[in-house]
Amino acid sequence: MDKDFTEFQSIGEQDAAQRLSLKSNQPPSEVPGYRLERRLGQGAFGQVWVGYDLNTGRQVAIKFYLHRTGVNWALSREVKHLVTMSTNRHIVQVLQVGWEGDPPYYVMEYLENGSLEDLLRREKRLTVSTAVSMFTDIAKGLNHSHGKGVLHCDLKPANILLDQDFRPRLADFGQSRMSTEQSPALGTLFYMAPEQADLSASPDARWDVYALGAILYSMLVGEPPYRNEKVLKEIEGAKTITERLERYRRAIYEAAPQRELQKTRGVDRTLIQIIQRCIAREPERRFANVQQVLEALSQRQALRLRRPLQLMGVVGPLLLVAVMSFFAVRSIRLSEAETLQRLQTRALESNRFAARFAARSIESELVEVYRLLEEEVRTREFQQKFSEALNATSTDRAALVDSHDFAAVPKAFREQLQRQQLDGYLKDLTSRWSQTTSNQLLSKVNSLFVTDGAGTTFSAAFREKTSDEQSPVGKNFAYRSYFNGGRDDASSSSRASEFKAINDTHLSAAFKSTSTGTWKVAVSTPVWSDETNDVAAANIKETGEEKEDSRRPGNVLGVFCLTIELSDISILSDGEFVEEDKNQIAVLIDGRDGVLKGTLLYHPFLERMARSPMGSEIARDGRFQIDEATLDRLQASGIFDYRDPVSLTTPGKEFEGEWIATVEKVRLPAAANSNGKSNGRSESDLWMLVQERASNVTDPVRQLSSRLAGEGAAAVATIVAVICMLWLIVWRVLRPAEKSIWRARRAESGKDSSLGSTAETIEQWSPP
Repeated sequence: MDKDFTEFQSIGEQDAAQRLSLKSNQPPSEVPGYRLERRLGQGAFGQVWVGYDLNTGRQVAIKFYLHRTGVNWALSREVKHLVTMSTNRHIVQVLQVGWEGDPPYYVMEYLENGSLEDLLRREKRLTVSTAVSMFTDIAKGLNHSHGKGVLHCDLKPANILLDQDFRPRLADFGQSRMSTEQSPALGTLFYMAPEQADLSASPDARWDVYALGAILYSMLVGEPPYRNEKVLKEIEGAKTITERLERYRRAIYEAAPQRELQKTRGVDRTLIQIIQRCIAREPERRFANVQQVLEALSQRQALRLRRPLQLMGVVGPLLLVAVMSFFAVRSIRLSEAETLQRLQTRALESNRFAARFAARSIESELVEVYRLLEEEVRTREFQQKFSEALNATSTDRAALVDSHDFAAVPKAFREQLQRQQLDGYLKDLTSRWSQTTSNQLLSKVNSLFVTDGAGTTFSAAFREKTSDEQSPVGKNFAYRSYFNGGRDDASSSSRASEFKAINDTHLSAAFKSTSTGTWKVAVSTPVWSDETNDVAAANIKETGEEKEDSRRPGNVLGVFCLTIELSDISILSDGEFVEEDKNQIAVLIDGRDGVLKGTLLYHPFLERMARSPMGSEIARDGRFQIDEATLDRLQASGIFDYRDPVSLTTPGKEFEGEWIATVEKVRLPAAANSNGKSNGRSESDLWMLVQERASNVTDPVRQLSSRLAGEGAAAVATIVAVICMLWLIVWRVLRPAEKSIWRARRAESGKDSSLGSTAETIEQWSPP
């Protein structure tokens, strides 16, 4: 047998079972009129066999008393008690007694579904409804037994048999006592009341009450109360029965309160209170008898049956109010959603128009930059300065191909006269443009530089002072998109011979400034030889347009490049979208496929961080990016629940919340290309995003909805208050009548002296 169930035997049975020597599979003797089939079990006093009544064919159980010592006493007591209670269906029925048999025996009905212990071993736990139903039947049988003056004294799952309908019946009254007896009776550990575990204790009805509660506890929790491995080890370590009983009592009295019932699903508070009163450690706190337990169960059932009617009386009006409230709230929500949808759509259209306007503003600025850059490379002065510097540095430049290291640039190269004259020309050019043009990009040129046909930079001018180490002069940048016309920069380890210079004016991929952390772009245009320019001019004079083949790649001498910071775009820096307006802002994003797709190139937050000493590190090292799924939604039609990536940082918390956002692609000024024709890519990889706080649209509508909801809530609260007041009046009217009924029941119950403190118990379990 599993160790978890060995404690279901009483202590006396365990000691006796250890001394049993009869293990034979043959029945102890023949029983006239019965055929014995198989042994069902073996206990302290004998064996139980399953047999058949030869006259009726009925299956029966026969208990043989194998030990002569005390047999007459045990047999007569158990049989007498069973016969006394044989009229009750909740107790196993005795069919025949063999007083003179050798060994003595008695025949009882056989219940084929085994014991409650077997059921718990299989199921571990029972449902609340099944457990309460079995508990009620067990209590009824036990109450009948007590009514006959018989105390079971060893009630446990092993002594409760289940009939064909799994209805319980009390069995094994071997330890039973009459209520008038004074001799002790030991039960089974953890089903035995603590005061029963005493060889000098007198039988008490509250012993069976404790066992009854422990059985219900086991059916719900899976094991009896107060049982655990630590307690089992302490009890098993005892050397004598007296010591074992003492340790058992101490373990129960010192145990922490049992909380498993509260964790069991479906166990209501009233049932917990019933169980707790049954298994209370102090006898005076328990139900005085089983009748009180049954009355508590009856009251619980009455409350459960009455609760639906009470709930209907309360819930009915409240349900009506709830239905009305539901439709009222639904109407408000539908109106709110419809209004929000219209306003959001209108806001999205407004943002789309603003994004388109901002994108076109950038395009117009780029058109002028393209035009001015192309015109400049055709001027005689530029051509002359460029050619002189190019020729004067040819030897040094040949040695610097594929070089990216400042240390490799000869000092003589940096100090070469014609090259420095070109540097001065470029410096004067930046000053002249800043004074003569209204184009903010040109007035705030970040740098100007020229490369040769292999991509080596040999002249540069900067708006701000730059150290020689930071200067690109003498370094090869053929891998950069402004030189080779690619959509993105190639690997810096690539050889210059792998790339060819651009043939048309080109807008480079965005790149990040290492000093400020802001994003830049470069506009570059090819520098052609004088002969090529002359041919082009002749074609224009003769035909009115420039032939495409007059610009041959082999005639490109170098690239003239202008770099600008995206934050200098006028529409972003001092136009309609300014940083102080946190409700609507413009943002530039990178639309290139790859790891940079969705990267924020310009954002008021990034610009502020770049200007702030505390935030410069965030601007340099941080990269904020819109995830691809959100970017796809933005490019498709715009979204109403856009989340700004900068809001994920602590300094960017001001940009938290939902935004209404839309994007518009910035187009390249294809009409300004060097040959006057489209190069097949009239669109850039820059996207203008305009975002407006969703709260600008949603807050007014939701405030109106909240106001309407508040008015509705006040109305509902008033109705509920009226309902509660009416129920209070009804309760005050009905309460005296209900109390009189309970008083009558208590008075009637008090006439039976065997109920002890039943009246007090009914008062405790009666409703308020």
